[in-house]
Amino acid sequence: CGSLRGGVHFIKFLDVGNYLGIDKENALIELGIEKELAREVYEYKKPEFVVSANFEFAKFSKRPRFSIAQSLFTHLIPRDICLCFEKLRAFVEPGHIFFATFLEGDSSANLNTSHSLVGFHYSREEMAAFGNKRGWKATYIGNWNHPKNQMMMRYEPG
Repeated sequence: CGSLRGGVHFIKFLDVGNYLGIDKENALIELGIEKELAREVYEYKKPEFVVSANFEFAKFSKRPRFSIAQSLFTHLIPRDICLCFEKLRAFVEPGHIFFATFLEGDSSANLNTSHSLVGFHYSREEMAAFGNKRGWKATYIGNWNHPKNQMMMRYEPG
């Protein structure tokens, strides 16, 4: 969930306690609460956060029906993307819908380790395969008018 630049909109929209956010950096979540969300909204809406570098979704108190990886896979190597798919698939129930953004392009120039400040590119076929191999059915949505030209995929348990 990072510093909640996207989450701030979901938290305000969702009912109390229905936003679940996961990030490896507690400091980013705290920064998001203070700078993006505001402490009053945090206390009223009661979003739930898990700090984990290994996608420990099972630490949440409830299971979501929808999830989004906004600007996450744009910073991860295939191994880490696949770990996310695997852990999320084991956690969610049938009917779950998972959206993920990615930078569409040639992956041959990507770094060998995930990096939060570097953009990673993947083809739509690669993005589909990452999910398909971990029990997800992928659908390419493509352009959704993201300001940095990220594309969108939709995944459902397969």
